[in-house]
Formats: sequence, C-alpha cells, structure tokens
Amino acid sequence: MWMYLCKMFGLSLLYTECIEIMMAAGMGVRNKKSFFLVFFVNLLTNPVAVYAAWIARTYLAEGAGQTKEIIYLMIEILVVLTEGMIYYYNMKEKKHPFLFSLCANAVSYGVGRLLQIQEV
Repeated sequence: MWMYLCKMFGLSLLYTECIEIMMAAGMGVRNKKSFFLVFFVNLLTNPVAVYAAWIARTYLAEGAGQTKEIIYLMIEILVVLTEGMIYYYNMKEKKHPFLFSLCANAVSYGVGRLLQIQEV
C-alpha cells in the first residue's frame, strides 16, 4: 500500500508540474519567479487534491461513479480558485490568472485521467 501511495502521489505531482510549467510557458509566462510560483503552488495543491480524490475513490461505494465525478469536479474547482487567487496576488504576469489556472488544471486533469485509464 505504501509503495502504491508513493507512486500515485509522485507520478501525479511529476506530471502536473511538467504539464503546468509547459502551459505557463505557452500562455506567456516569462518571469523566472512566476515559473517558480507555478511550481510551488502545484507543490501545495496537487497532493491535497490527489489525497481527497483517493479518499473519495477508496471510501465511496463501487457503484457511486457519478458521486465520485461530482466530488472530483468540486476538488478541481477548489484547486482552480485557490491557485487563481495565489496567481492573482503573486504572479508578475497578471494576464488572466484564473483562466490560466483553469486551463492548466483542465489539461493536467485530462492527461491524468487518460493515464489512469491506460493503467486499467
């Protein structure tokens, strides 16, 4: 179980960091401090989101697929809002911080779901 959790958290954070740093570059982030901010923000929010999703998967009934999806959506909304607020107040490039957070998290979440399907 311990190895599974380490792999789950580690791979999720690694993929999220890579994807969201590339998204930042693609969306016009050029300041080194802003890239560090994206890295640090994901270091804070990703483990919390992954843990909350894991708890939902673990403790909800097997047939509760729709409920799990609603919980995942609520977790992602909280992550987008939290990250957007941090970017708004701290990022040098103040170009649409909530849109950046939404796009970066949507791509990161989508890739994560695709990779999760590939494992099954």
